[in-house]
Amino acid sequence: MWKYTKNAIGNILWGVAAGSLSALFLSWVPSLQAKMIHGIIQEPSFPVEVVLSYLIYKGVGNILTGVRVGIVSYAIAETTGEVKSLAVVKSRYLPYDYFVKHSFHDTIELVNNEMEYSVEGFTSLINYTLRTGMQLTFTLCILMKRSIPLALLSVLCSIIHIFVQTEFSNRFYIPSIGPIQENKEKQANLVRDLYEKLEIYRTYAKEMEVYSSWEKIQTDIMKCRYVESFTFGSMIALNYTSGALMVGLFSYLGKGMIDRETLHEFIVYMLSIIQLLEQTVDVIRDTEKRKIKTKKAEKFMNTEDVFEWGFKVSERPLLSLNGVYFGYNDDDIFIKNMNIKVPHGRKLGLYGMSGAGKSTVLKLMMGLYLPTDGEICLNSMPLMEHDKEWYYTKCMCYVPQSPVLFKDEPIAEHPLTEDIPRSGPLSGGQQQRAALAYALNRKPQILFLDEPTCHQDPKNTEKIIRILKEFKGSIVVISHDHGFLKQFCDITKQISRKN
Repeated sequence: MWKYTKNAIGNILWGVAAGSLSALFLSWVPSLQAKMIHGIIQEPSFPVEVVLSYLIYKGVGNILTGVRVGIVSYAIAETTGEVKSLAVVKSRYLPYDYFVKHSFHDTIELVNNEMEYSVEGFTSLINYTLRTGMQLTFTLCILMKRSIPLALLSVLCSIIHIFVQTEFSNRFYIPSIGPIQENKEKQANLVRDLYEKLEIYRTYAKEMEVYSSWEKIQTDIMKCRYVESFTFGSMIALNYTSGALMVGLFSYLGKGMIDRETLHEFIVYMLSIIQLLEQTVDVIRDTEKRKIKTKKAEKFMNTEDVFEWGFKVSERPLLSLNGVYFGYNDDDIFIKNMNIKVPHGRKLGLYGMSGAGKSTVLKLMMGLYLPTDGEICLNSMPLMEHDKEWYYTKCMCYVPQSPVLFKDEPIAEHPLTEDIPRSGPLSGGQQQRAALAYALNRKPQILFLDEPTCHQDPKNTEKIIRILKEFKGSIVVISHDHGFLKQFCDITKQISRKN
């Protein structure tokens, strides 16, 4: 992740400087606090100088801490923005089948959230290391000057306390919260599925089944919560008890070795060491928790399977598949030695059973999938040697079976959209005709269509057929209805899955 911090390196260095000074000032605070308390109790006059020193060191240390936090927080934001920007740009050059193989949902989650989560974890680790590492180092240097044996003893007692606390958490508390998270995820999936398919659940009278399942999971959650609550309470009690026992043990072993004022100073420092070690453990746990997502983020950023397009432009392109093989993995090559030619101005119809691979062939022609073997060409030149922007903005246009209308794009003026309202919700058929009108108005050289009349009534179907007949460019269309294709296609080809 270091390579993504180049824009933030200046702020990181300023953060290191502020953090170093903050750690230096705050490392003296426990010593001054002990002297202040001892002076108030023992000395007849109020220790004004010690109190002022304590306030100055504490105040300056806190101000520098605020500077460090602010600067490093901005560095985190800079690094996060850099990485997310690179991730979004990188996704533009990945082949379509990358998203299919790795799941669209997982990739969306990776780019939107996990990338940021990983970077924040990395930069937060720098921040915590800066804060705890330097302050712990300065603290030990101060204690070593007082007494090396007691400095080592205070560190040993602190480590024992942290060990007891960590072991209890790992053995009892963390396992108690695991089932709660799993059940909450089950509940979330139930509710998400219900709301996304509400019309189905409601018309099939299945809503109560979902609620019953939700309540059953909630009962399991409350059982787990009961265990988790008492485990958490026990952990808190053990934490305070263990800390107190370690302070008591240190006080007993240290008595007689140094004067009471210095012993008091060591006790205050020991509490500071315990706090710093607890923060270190929290950082380690957080780093471990982020490790899997960080690896996924780095793998995504380091992938070499990128879309490398050329710069060629073809007029009146002849589209062809030459000996094309394709499968989503090496064990399932279901398109084998496919050869198709679509001269410019000709209309090709692909038909076949559901799952035969019609949509896959269409996406190969559109350059969304890379063939396992063979070539997809325009005018005898490989498709990937052509300019990507030209191909997708000037050469081709695609209308899927379930079209997407962009929010800011007005309904295209076209004979297909004369009866479509310009505001309000649209039916599936209206959306399909609006999308087809938009594609036709772009005047592409090749038009790719997926079941263009599946939502249409007979009157609109006839209108679409007539318009497609008049279209001057090439058309590649897939449909289950061979009879529909024969009404306007020059060539029809059956697609069957070959195993």
